[in-house]
Amino acid sequence: MEAPIPFEIRPYQSGDFFHCLELFDLNCPKFFDHSEKPKFRNWLEDGQMDKFFVLISNETVLACGGVYEDPDQEEAGLAWGMVHP
Repeated sequence: MEAPIPFEIRPYQSGDFFHCLELFDLNCPKFFDHSEKPKFRNWLEDGQMDKFFVLISNETVLACGGVYEDPDQEEAGLAWGMVHP
């Protein structure tokens, strides 16, 4: 049996910004359209992602994603989930 790959899941930090943008690019065009990148970038820059996480292995960001809540609209959902291909 192969040894499991060690990983850590932790809250997003501003230092993860470019790593998350790279994940976005790696998932285009299969899962995201390039035209969505400014929206993702702005969302990361707004810093309102208290429930957004990154998965790290060997000091490399391999995945990111989270959830959002909009009490005014009485809705919640998944936010920008992506994995390194």
